[in-house]
Amino acid sequence: MLSAPGDAFKKRSRSAFARVHLTLMVAPHHASTVSTTSATQALAALQKYLLDGGGRVVFLQSRQTPGASHEHDVDMVVDSIGKTLLPAAFAHLREHHQQRLVQAIQWDVPFAYYFVLASGDVHAPRWLRPDISWDPRAVSMNLISSDELLDHCIERDGFRHLRPDVEWAYQVFKRLRKGGATPAQLAHAQQLQRSVDSLSVGHQLLERRLPRALVHQLRGVIEDGDGHQLARLAMVAKPLLYLPQSFAEPSRQARLQLARSQRRWREPVGLQVHMYGDDATAARQRAQQLTHTMAPVFRGRHHIAPYYAGAATDPSLYRRLRLRQGELQVCTIHPQLQPPPAPPRWGLRVQAHECPIETVLSYLHQRMRRRGWYLVS
Repeated sequence: MLSAPGDAFKKRSRSAFARVHLTLMVAPHHASTVSTTSATQALAALQKYLLDGGGRVVFLQSRQTPGASHEHDVDMVVDSIGKTLLPAAFAHLREHHQQRLVQAIQWDVPFAYYFVLASGDVHAPRWLRPDISWDPRAVSMNLISSDELLDHCIERDGFRHLRPDVEWAYQVFKRLRKGGATPAQLAHAQQLQRSVDSLSVGHQLLERRLPRALVHQLRGVIEDGDGHQLARLAMVAKPLLYLPQSFAEPSRQARLQLARSQRRWREPVGLQVHMYGDDATAARQRAQQLTHTMAPVFRGRHHIAPYYAGAATDPSLYRRLRLRQGELQVCTIHPQLQPPPAPPRWGLRVQAHECPIETVLSYLHQRMRRRGWYLVS
């Protein structure tokens, strides 16, 4: 077998046709910490660029300043105009904030992408990770449309945020969909709930989609801070979180439109690296450093394996490795071996004298340009 399981990592747009739900994340604890200043500045620059271009923008999660911590997601919604500006916005971040876009992975639903931007020292990059989805009919299963969110925002600390009662409704739907909440998430929902009454927009958004008795129970559970009971209510609510027929039919048409208009962006997102070294030990050490550093970039499993000559001609190999779901496969190759052909479109070679991290980042950056995620002048 070519592949050997390594460390597991968690599994997981130019036409004006949709609204965008944008989740911005920074690197997890095992990766290098993102500079608060650079991350916040980059997010502020992204917001300004989209607003100046005529788009509408709102951040959904107000626990702290966007980009201030690598431990929390920063959810963001922009409208269809903002969506068309994203390739130009990525080019702006690259030119003025040294943020290179190096990855774009499509989620299970057709209205979602996971982006990774890299900056700083190539030996220890800093990551900024937007998680972008556009759902004009709430097809992302949060059951609140982009328009409903964009229509209820306020400005605070230089960023446009959701109104507290609407953010509360958004967070409740998200916690139900994810099956529960962490203590920090539950405490945040408690704080938001203080601004909610039966006449507020957020409360009405919930009652339009969930039974009134269930909404009353959810409010009581959040007030008590009972995470276990919230998880049980999430199981009860799960059958109610499917889209009604009136949403499901148009969404299928939207999926077909998306597939037609973005076919050129739907390319393999994983990567196979053929890494050469003077000996097996040195090559494996470099491979281990590469997979550890690149963990935030690839959302599938990571593999390090010696090169197996027969695998290069196996047409089913890449499908088995599920590179389309974001896997990273590193093959260590002794320089005396006959060099295998690099996989087309999703593979490269790293020679012994090259820096693996910089070589891979440069390759991924150029791949984003070919996929159209930068505005080409």
